[in-house]
Amino acid sequence: MAAANQTSAKTVALTPIDGVIGAALVAAMLLYLSTWPRALLPADEGTVLYEAKRVLNGDPPTPFELMIPGYNTADQFLETVETLEERQVPLVVRIAVFKPSAAKDTIFDYVVERYAPVPFTTSPRMVYGLFARTR
Repeated sequence: MAAANQTSAKTVALTPIDGVIGAALVAAMLLYLSTWPRALLPADEGTVLYEAKRVLNGDPPTPFELMIPGYNTADQFLETVETLEERQVPLVVRIAVFKPSAAKDTIFDYVVERYAPVPFTTSPRMVYGLFARTR
């Protein structure tokens, strides 16, 4: 009965092929990890893709797809700012292709206060900015 409760330890000898397989696995892991972003920040590709998937699935972060000073009403701007704050939207894209308007752009004021610009290459035909939430 006592012999049944005891486990026997067996020594396994490694062969040269085991070392080759182990080195190949480590090399494959390092190659895979080298494809990841260098710094996982709040404005990482995963966040952008997650938000893009939400928009594609019909769940945009705000009630309006596009806000144009002088076109949208002040109430619509206020609703958008309230939604950005309530949902804590991580990224905002600002496109400056419209003629400057005398109307106050409350969304941009809000974005400048709570977001930081994310540097990236822009197209020469359009001036736009990506902003990541900082607070």
